[in-house]
Amino acid sequence: MHCRHLLTTSVLITALIFGLRVAVPAEATPLETEQMLIANQYAADCPHNHNILIANALTGELIEDLGRPHPSLGNTNEVKPYDLNRRIVALWGGSKDYGQKGVVGVYDRESKRWESHWFIPDTWETGAKSAHSVCMLPDGHFAVAQTGSIDQQGDGFVVIVSPQGTVVQQVPLASVHGVEWDGQRKVVFAVGYSAVKRYDYDPQSHKLTETASYGLPLGGEGGHELRRRRDDNDYLLTTNKRAYIFRPDKAEKFEDLKLGGGIKCMDQRFDGLIAWSYIWDDQFRFIGQANVSYKFCHHPYKSGRWLWPIGARVYPEDQAVSELPPKSGR
Repeated sequence: MHCRHLLTTSVLITALIFGLRVAVPAEATPLETEQMLIANQYAADCPHNHNILIANALTGELIEDLGRPHPSLGNTNEVKPYDLNRRIVALWGGSKDYGQKGVVGVYDRESKRWESHWFIPDTWETGAKSAHSVCMLPDGHFAVAQTGSIDQQGDGFVVIVSPQGTVVQQVPLASVHGVEWDGQRKVVFAVGYSAVKRYDYDPQSHKLTETASYGLPLGGEGGHELRRRRDDNDYLLTTNKRAYIFRPDKAEKFEDLKLGGGIKCMDQRFDGLIAWSYIWDDQFRFIGQANVSYKFCHHPYKSGRWLWPIGARVYPEDQAVSELPPKSGR
């Protein structure tokens, strides 16, 4: 594999202040990382079960257990860094059969605590068809992929939820599993059973409007993972049958990665290194280099995301929460 490591660089900007020339360093590009966020699921004999973990993906060692915002949570389905890697948003889908709650929580890496959380409504289906994905929107609201029914109606919705957990909008999308905010295009993408949907998002009304639909190449494939890449502006996308590169702006929308089906999670570093996983597997898997075995639990890896140091800007348009407009309702 071709690797191009992006090392820390700086340029000098000359400013004239009180007759003196002052050199001001530009923001540096972060070094590559070995750390990965993990949503730990179905590791019943492991003390870290249903917690959010940080591990070294290249050695298999556990670095830190971040715990969870409430003790009675189950189905740890999603975890993502945001706010220049200062915060983490995580989702537990819940399971009524096991008395487990569903929650969306926000973890602050600087204070090392879960700073907020809200419970997924009891009217949402849980278990295998629980909420599977979450992303933060620029106004502080959340977009959640609810895979199953709501109020015993429908079979999948993209749901906009306020910072306090109030449902603002729910848009039907059959068996939706993955949802992502695209800060460069300023849209939301979501993948369902047979298509990827593109939505405009209005931060004033906090509502989505569908603007495009891209049918999956094999039709009813059961879309799963959707994650923006970092060496271009395309996406990694997985289904029950295939793994793809999804190119929203190209004529050829889907490129088969020839990895087969059943891949639950994929994420890519700056240098192009892609980490991926099967559910109920004990390996960090990579394209282009050897797998690495976990050294802390059996099959904990439902969702994994590369994690950079606090303050690192990993997309050109990334902003700190302090740079964004005030969150609605706060």
